[in-house]
Amino acid sequence: MTTTTLVHAGLRAVLPGTWVRADAPRATAAATNIHEALGARLATAAPPVTGHAERSAWVCTGDTLHPGMALLTARPDMVMAPALGTSADAVLDIMERALRRRDVPGSDAARRIPTLDSAALAITAVEPVPGSVVAPFASGSAPDSGADRDEPAGLDARRAVLDYYVARPGSKAVVWVRIVSPLGTIPHQVAAHFDRACRGWRFA
Repeated sequence: MTTTTLVHAGLRAVLPGTWVRADAPRATAAATNIHEALGARLATAAPPVTGHAERSAWVCTGDTLHPGMALLTARPDMVMAPALGTSADAVLDIMERALRRRDVPGSDAARRIPTLDSAALAITAVEPVPGSVVAPFASGSAPDSGADRDEPAGLDARRAVLDYYVARPGSKAVVWVRIVSPLGTIPHQVAAHFDRACRGWRFA
């Protein structure tokens, strides 16, 4: 199987398939989206630390069963300061509690995945694809048969969103890897696929 190593903020994330860096407009949009998501998810008692966020966006070219986009980010304020010590479990405990307080979709079923030199907190969610709508049609009729043409379109297309928070060894920092897959109808299979890959990740 073809694999690609995505190197970001010291993390070497090996993913199945061929992945290439996104073009500038798409990378900019991805960076903006993940920055906004981080701001909504991370609750800290003190004002957030300001500074440059390392981030990159990658797109799978489609030679894998699970195509999609990968967004990687490391921000100065992604430090789990209340954690006691720098063990991966202590850091990810704080991360998990913060996500649960925010009622982040999927956080109630968060899972821990051992990596080669640390561990990751993984959550999976399914969300509508913005602007994508699939028109329903009556059971037993073809989409172009004319049946129910007066019915409004009401079924949103779905995508699977996988978040991996990887604890950096010897610190209280985490690197966030978000993988967005168009295969929102089979999120558990998509998660199992990338969870296996996550076990082979390590920091340089």
